[in-house]
Amino acid sequence: MYPTVTIRQRDRAVLYVTIVEPLMIGRDCDGLLLADEKISRQHVRLTPQGNNLLVVDLGSTNGSFVDRVRVTGETLMTPGIDLQIGDTIIRVEAVPHAV
Repeated sequence: MYPTVTIRQRDRAVLYVTIVEPLMIGRDCDGLLLADEKISRQHVRLTPQGNNLLVVDLGSTNGSFVDRVRVTGETLMTPGIDLQIGDTIIRVEAVPHAV
C-alpha cells in the first residue's frame, strides 16, 4: 500500500495525492507544481516508505518543517503528521483498517 497525502494551500481546493514513487514538489520542477510563492522551484522530495514518507528538503530557501521541526537530511513522516513548506501543509493520511 502507498501513502496518500492531503495538500492544503491558501485559496485552493484540497489535493489528494497517492505517492507511489519519489515525488518532487516545488513551483517549477519535474514533479508536482504548487502555486505557493514561499516555496522554492525545487523544494522537497517525498519518497514512499510503506505507509510513511521519507522527506528530503532540496536546499529550499525557506525550509521544510515536519511537526514544526526543520528538516535536515532525511526525515520520516508518519500518518497524521504535518509537513509545512511555505504556506502549504502536507499530511500523510492514516490508512483505514480492514474490518
